[in-house]
Amino acid sequence: MGLIPRRVDTEQLKEFQPRLWLTLVGLLLLVAYVIAFIVKNSDRITIDFVFADAHLSLIWLILLCVGLGILGGLLLSQLARRRSRTRSGGPPQQPAGQRPDDLGEPSDAVVDVSRGHGTEGKPR
Repeated sequence: MGLIPRRVDTEQLKEFQPRLWLTLVGLLLLVAYVIAFIVKNSDRITIDFVFADAHLSLIWLILLCVGLGILGGLLLSQLARRRSRTRSGGPPQQPAGQRPDDLGEPSDAVVDVSRGHGTEGKPR
């Protein structure tokens, strides 16, 4: 079963995949960087919260701050989106039976190409 070596096609040997190798090397470098970052920031620190003290690794404080920053950014973006919707009157509502890609122009709209402007949307 596994004792007989399988045949290797010479075309497969000649085919070099630079994108695959660059991705693998990049991932290995990223993993090595993360491991070095954790090791360098594993020192124990004391945080004074005025009424209490906390002892933890520096890496956990860094990760907590990153998480709080991401959460705060998401909440602020949702708040800004909600405020812009209430100022503009909300998202436009589609009438019943109208497709979202329909522009809402009447089917008998006339466009005068000789003048180029002023007659769009006027009925015949």
